[in-house]
This record gives sequence, C-alpha cells and structure tokens, in this order.
Amino acid sequence: MTIEIKRKWEPLPNLTYNYGKQSLLDRGNSLEILLFERWTEDTLKIIFDGYLLYRNIDDSYYLNGPAFPPNFKGPWEFFIIENSKFKEWFKQQDAAKLCDPEEIIHYAIYTMDDCIDVLTLKDRPPKVELIC
Repeated sequence: MTIEIKRKWEPLPNLTYNYGKQSLLDRGNSLEILLFERWTEDTLKIIFDGYLLYRNIDDSYYLNGPAFPPNFKGPWEFFIIENSKFKEWFKQQDAAKLCDPEEIIHYAIYTMDDCIDVLTLKDRPPKVELIC
C-alpha cells in the first residue's frame, strides 16, 4: 500500500498559518478560493484556472478519512500531496484519459474547518494574491 506524503506548499512567501475559508466559488473552468487569516484578517485569494477536479469536506468528517495524509499536524495548511489516493481515484475515471496522469498535481488546503483538495495540471499552477 502506497502512503500519501504531504509536502509543504508555500503559495506566497511569509504567510502565516491560521486561515479559514471565506468562500469557494466554482466559475466553470476556474475555482476561486478566498481564505481569511484569523489574526490579521488579511485575505488570501487562490485561483485554479482549468482545474480538473476539486472537493471540499468539513474537517469534522475528514480527519479519519482514507485520503487524509498521515501524521497531519499544524502549523501549516498548504500542501502538495504525493502518492495521492484522490489522484489515483481520478486516474481511473474516463475523463482522466484526456491528460497525462504524470502531469497531475494534488494541491491541498487544510484549514481548521475545511479540507479542500484540488487536482490540476503542472502547467496550470494556481494564481495567488494576498489582499490586505
């Protein structure tokens, strides 16, 4: 059995680690995630243009889920998941045959309240902006 590995992803330099989900907007071929920093109230905007698949699960229902990375502990919320079960599941779907599976990246945003997973292609990294 392959073990999922979470690697720290730094959307921007010098971010803190206490974000909550403000909104998640699916705009067709674009996914916009707004996160608020609980201490400074800054907003982090993350846009995935041309995403393949996403899911958002309340953390209360996900902590013991089969796709949750082992040894999850703070203080960080942004990850790239290697050996992803979510990615493996997607690769078995018919739509996955439209792209090279080796080009798929699993981004994970695990806040105190939400677990957001996004699959996208390597050549479509997310656009990230800090709004103060």
